[in-house]
Amino acid sequence: MPDMHWLIAARFVTGIGLGAEIVIGYATMIEFVPPQARGRWSAGLSLLTNFGLFAATLAGYFIIPTIGWRYMFVVAGVGALFVLWLRRAIPESPRWLETHGRADEADAMLTKVEAGYGPLPTPAMAPLPPAPSLLSRGMLGRLGLGSLLNVVMGVAIYGFVVWVPTILVQHGLSLNRSLGQSVLMSLGGPTGALIGVLLADRLGRRRAIIGASLLGCVVGTLFAQSSSQEMAVVLGFAMFTLIYFLVAVIIANYVPELFPTTTRMRGNGICSTIGRLTTIIVPQIAIALFQAGGVVAVLGGVTVALATQAVVVWLAGIETNQRSLESIAP
Repeated sequence: MPDMHWLIAARFVTGIGLGAEIVIGYATMIEFVPPQARGRWSAGLSLLTNFGLFAATLAGYFIIPTIGWRYMFVVAGVGALFVLWLRRAIPESPRWLETHGRADEADAMLTKVEAGYGPLPTPAMAPLPPAPSLLSRGMLGRLGLGSLLNVVMGVAIYGFVVWVPTILVQHGLSLNRSLGQSVLMSLGGPTGALIGVLLADRLGRRRAIIGASLLGCVVGTLFAQSSSQEMAVVLGFAMFTLIYFLVAVIIANYVPELFPTTTRMRGNGICSTIGRLTTIIVPQIAIALFQAGGVVAVLGGVTVALATQAVVVWLAGIETNQRSLESIAP
C-alpha cells in the first residue's frame, strides 16, 4: 500500500473476511461433530484460534524489527492462500443438504464417511419439523440471549484484556515491563480454551457459563484491589483464563448451538454483529469509567456485565450439552 489511507481500506476488506470466519468456522464445526464430543471439538478450535493470536504476537517480535512490518501482512496473506487451498476438501453439511431437499447428496456424503470410518449408528429420528423463522417468538428469545452473550464477551475483552497494560502501569510497572507481563498473562487465553476442551462436555454449557462468570466477578474484584504487582499478574492470568474459557464455551459452542441448521449461520451472524458493534463503544465507556474511578471503576463495569450474564443464563438459558442439534432446535 502506498500510504495509510490505502492500508486502512485494505485492512477494512480483510476485516470483513476475518469477521465472517468466526461465524462460519464455529457454526460449520458443530454441524459435523456428534453431541458427545461437540463441546470438546469446538473448544479445541477456539484453542487453536487463541494460539494463533499468541503466534502472531511472537512472530511480530522477530519479524518487524528485522525485515519490517509489511512482511507480517505477507505471512498472513500466504497463510490465507494455503487455507483457501485446503478448503477444497471441506464437505458440505449433510444437515444443510437435507434441509434443502438434497437428500441424495447428504446420503452420499455420509456413505463416504462410513467408507473411511466404519458404519455409523442409525438413531431413531422423527421427521424434521418446519424450520422456524428468526422472527418467531422462540427464535427471537434465542437471538436476544445469543446477542447478550456476545455483548458481554466484548465488554470482558475490550474492558479488561485491552486495558491490562494500562492497569499494570497503575500498579507501578514501567510501560515496557507492563507489556512484557501482559504477554505472559495472555497465555491465559489458550489456557482457558484448553480448560474448555477438558470441561465443556462434562460440565454442560449452562453450568460452565454461570460458574465461570461468577468466578470472573470474584477475580476481577480482587484484581482491582490487589496491592502488589505479583498479585496483580497472578490474578490477571486467572482473569484471562476465565474470559477465554467463556469464549470457548459461548462463542465456539453455545451460541451456534441455539439455532437450527437452516438459520444457524444467519442467527449466529446477527448475534456476532451485535457483539462487534458493542466493541465500538466499549473502549469509550472504559475511558470514561477510568477517568471517573480508575481501575476499580473499569473492572466494576466488567464485573457487572459478567454477573448479568450469569443471571440471564440461569433464568433463560437452555442446556444444549449432549443433545442432538435437531432436539435443540425449537
